[in-house]
Amino acid sequence: MDEEFKPSFRATVLKEATRLVCKDRAEQHGEAIDNFSLISQYWTAHINARFKTDIKIRANDVCDLMELFKIGRRNASPANIENYTDACGYGALSYEMFSDRMKKEI
Repeated sequence: MDEEFKPSFRATVLKEATRLVCKDRAEQHGEAIDNFSLISQYWTAHINARFKTDIKIRANDVCDLMELFKIGRRNASPANIENYTDACGYGALSYEMFSDRMKKEI
């Protein structure tokens, strides 16, 4: 049971997702919460105007929807590792933003 850890596909995907979310994307796009909050405002305005509804999309909802986008992309390109690393990154960001929001609401 005490086998030496061997790098695996999952470790590769998670390591790459960590690098992207914590370094590359932050350098390219700035703070994730600021970016996803702005996107949530745009999406909220667009959906409410388009469908004559009154919903509120939050920053973590944007992450969840982008994760679903990547899952959809996997159907077309299942061998493209980016679809997996990005989905992991969006999941991590969603949890972070959800956790931060919960702390503020308590």
